[in-house]
Amino acid sequence: MSEKILIVDDEKDILNLFENILVSAGHTVVKAESGKAALQILEREHIHIILMDIKMPDMDGLELCRKVKHHVPASICIAITGHASVFDLVSCREAGFDDYYEKPIPFDTLREVVGNAVATIGRWKTVAIDSEAEPAIQL
Repeated sequence: MSEKILIVDDEKDILNLFENILVSAGHTVVKAESGKAALQILEREHIHIILMDIKMPDMDGLELCRKVKHHVPASICIAITGHASVFDLVSCREAGFDDYYEKPIPFDTLREVVGNAVATIGRWKTVAIDSEAEPAIQL
């Protein structure tokens, strides 16, 4: 089963570029132009891999990541930002981001990062399914 990838960025050009790259690599992509729109999507759909910008007008990526990790602890959140700094990196790790990349991200790197995230979620799901006990984390 293919994992859906949620991309959250307030720049439509970035959303469309990332979508084209990931769809051409065989992934299913859902897009959101804001943190609030992303949360609405996540209420309706089971998505465990989220790529998001940090600097967005209505809700920054740090707040969004905290909310996602609170409700779906077995998610993989990846920051992709045009405003990289050591401070942002530390803040991202504290907020729960699993990884952090600076824009522009090379296309091959984007495909590799998402491919690794898909493999990780698949492995986690296999463990949850194979477990005889009630899984602690809902996938």
